[in-house]
Amino acid sequence: MDTRELVIRAPFAGRVLELREVPDDVFSAAVLGPGLAIWPHLVKVPVIAPVGGDITAWHAHACAISPGDDAPAILVHLGLDTVALQGRGFSWHVKKAARVAQGQLMCAWDLSQIGNYLPVTPVVAMGKVDITRLADDEIEAGEALFSVATS
Repeated sequence: MDTRELVIRAPFAGRVLELREVPDDVFSAAVLGPGLAIWPHLVKVPVIAPVGGDITAWHAHACAISPGDDAPAILVHLGLDTVALQGRGFSWHVKKAARVAQGQLMCAWDLSQIGNYLPVTPVVAMGKVDITRLADDEIEAGEALFSVATS
């Protein structure tokens, strides 16, 4: 069986953080899986799909994309505790079960609407997998963030 590397790309531009630096117990302990986080540079943030696939979970503040081929789902969690916003500040262009292409616009996120919630965004390969960091400390939307080995 051949092993391939699935490249996960940045959903937007920002400063890249290790998950252990995220001030949230679930993400900092990698409970959902390994990944990286991004602190956005812009106030109006266009959020693009970090990988192509099917949206298998969708909420007003987060979505998971399953790329298929035994690859883990990729979670994009826009901000911390932003579930409490009940969708305020998020204008989604996709919903659950939609198929997205890598780089496709998924959401317009307005940080001026999130109040005191932190905009740091974990991007997580869900499950017990290993990732390889590909990003420097700063990243542009669509640049390689990390890779995941798939079979």
